[in-house]
Amino acid sequence: MSRGTQALLLVAVLATAFATNPEEESFRKYIEKSMKRAGSSWFERKVVSTVSTLAYKRVDYKFFSVITIPEDGLHYVGLFGLWLPLPTLQALKKEIDDSRRH
Repeated sequence: MSRGTQALLLVAVLATAFATNPEEESFRKYIEKSMKRAGSSWFERKVVSTVSTLAYKRVDYKFFSVITIPEDGLHYVGLFGLWLPLPTLQALKKEIDDSRRH
């Protein structure tokens, strides 16, 4: 692949990332859907999604966004129109401990 093709591909990926960087409203909807899958009632989903919008901090990096919920220490990355939960340090330590036991 030539340098020109690589540069064009990189520009295309960055332009797509910029255009599909999710907004805060999509995070609220993501939380509601996650709670619905977990079996929460409609009322619980509405309350939590409303309260969570007051409690989190979103940082927009133009090509992706990061949301932090300070009370829980949870982090989410928004990229290409998706919200992806990041594992917490505590969860990673648990996974390492579990893998060492087996």
